[in-house]
Amino acid sequence: MQISLWLVSVKRFLKRASAWFKKNWQLVAGFCFAVVLFVLARGKFDISAYLEKIREGYDREIDAIDKSHKRELKKREEALKRRDESIREAEENLDKNIIDLEERKRKIEDDLLSDENSNEKITEGLSDITGIDIHD
Repeated sequence: MQISLWLVSVKRFLKRASAWFKKNWQLVAGFCFAVVLFVLARGKFDISAYLEKIREGYDREIDAIDKSHKRELKKREEALKRRDESIREAEENLDKNIIDLEERKRKIEDDLLSDENSNEKITEGLSDITGIDIHD
């Protein structure tokens, strides 16, 4: 009877251990991997060199990120300058075109109103402006 109680206890322990292992298998695998590495290396493994390589890799990655960010900012700034230049040129062209149109308008008004000729003169002036041919 003593043995059967012992077997039941062992069986219960194994079931609980199995359930814990199913839940935490990554922890067990990591621990086993670390033990195997420690046994194989036995003093050959210098963790400081490994950590230094990791830090250098991290530093290179941060530098690459910073350079990329600076390039993006520079490209953005150049794009904004090109946009502002284009807007300025468009505004200058608009102002120039408005001035030219105002001058043409004044010239046409002066030409049309100064000659108190018939409607034929006005029609010819409008024909010149619009490009429409007049058929008599």
